[in-house]
Amino acid sequence: MYCSFLQELGIELKVPQLTIATAMMFCHRFYMRQSHARTIGSGCFLQTIASVCMFLACKSEETPRCLNEFVVVAYKLIYKWDPSASRRIREIYDKQKQLILIGERLLLHALAFDMNIEHPYNVPPLQRNRL
Repeated sequence: MYCSFLQELGIELKVPQLTIATAMMFCHRFYMRQSHARTIGSGCFLQTIASVCMFLACKSEETPRCLNEFVVVAYKLIYKWDPSASRRIREIYDKQKQLILIGERLLLHALAFDMNIEHPYNVPPLQRNRL
């Protein structure tokens, strides 16, 4: 459920696929330690945690995005079914910003501050420059 959301979010933020894959791995690691059962009824919570994973993945893969841009894009994607969401973001922007920052601390704690991810398809830097 959160993998497709992360893919959409990554495309909207224009981050590389490696960053998206890192965010997915962070989500997997988070839910290895946290119960899905507590969050089944709350789709917004799953997407909020996924957004936090993407925010942290952007930092760890050295493709940082501005928090202001990130909050707006993530909120619009979470509530894409609601046409008034783009107008409402101005009213609750500070709350969403704090939610991302608090979620980042929660995620770091759940990951035990281990942000090292080794992807099986990681392209070596020399090959990346030739592409």
